[in-house]
Amino acid sequence: MDTLNNLLKTELPIHKYLFRFHVEDEMKMLPPFKGSMLRGAFGKSLKGTVCISDDKICEVCLLKKRCYYFTVFETEIEENNLWFLKGVRKQPHPFVIDSTTANKVDYSKGEFFDIGVSLFSLFPEPLPYFILAFEKLGRIGISFKRYRLKLQKVFSVTNDDILIEIYNAKSRKLKELLEPYMIVPSMLNINASKVLLTFLSPLRLQNNSSILKNKEQVTAEIVLRTILRRVYVVLNLFYQVSLKEVITDFSGVKISKNEIYYNEFMRFSNRQKKKMEFGGFLGSIELEGKNLSNFIPYIILATHFNIGKNTVFGYGKYSIKII
Repeated sequence: MDTLNNLLKTELPIHKYLFRFHVEDEMKMLPPFKGSMLRGAFGKSLKGTVCISDDKICEVCLLKKRCYYFTVFETEIEENNLWFLKGVRKQPHPFVIDSTTANKVDYSKGEFFDIGVSLFSLFPEPLPYFILAFEKLGRIGISFKRYRLKLQKVFSVTNDDILIEIYNAKSRKLKELLEPYMIVPSMLNINASKVLLTFLSPLRLQNNSSILKNKEQVTAEIVLRTILRRVYVVLNLFYQVSLKEVITDFSGVKISKNEIYYNEFMRFSNRQKKKMEFGGFLGSIELEGKNLSNFIPYIILATHFNIGKNTVFGYGKYSIKII
């Protein structure tokens, strides 16, 4: 079986950014995982930043194919035979949001508030639009209480987790030569018979169109299929890396330790105008088996992409430890 080490002929860039805000209003009782709140506010701000049309529906706009809002949030997938996109109409988002202070719910005026964004693209053209949209988001405010933020700086995150300043709101100058995070084939060339996955944000797993809430329902095959699907989607859609081979033998891998638990979270959907349950699994699981090495490249890659449902919120983020 060909592994991703053979399929990736060049380095794979991921543009990881950190947007640092100054807290203008004291903020109380924010959700512990803020991605859904931030995604909605960011989408609205990006549309307000780039849209010059009077059309209220993007589908009928003459500029939709040249519009960053439509490209990021509304692009539809053309008919295809890809198993991992069966039944999907809207293209998955080419980025994920990560609030690096996920468990902090109260902020005093004058503190910093960080929002991380990972952009899956060969080139970071949308960055200036993202900056303008986040500035607008800060002026409008977040949460239903409209807490105001002021963008101070934007950093690029390198492989060594070094923050390189690429934009300063005072000078309003954007550094043109960016140093993205790079995934090289050697990072994926690891043999292992046991690995620990620790979920840092809620993992929403679905099986037969139903959201799983009982950890006993979670199997190694469900986890691995979720990882494979996410990797195939990101590499095919955003990096033009065609992965046609599907691993079907999951029998050699099992969950040897299951320490995940389901946490319920409620969020208000602006689109549906009602509160919705957006819970997921936290904790860790240990995968073990003679065939595990076949999946390791995918498991490593997916740590950068997140897995499961609602990845754009930052859900499904996990770390790994080779045991």
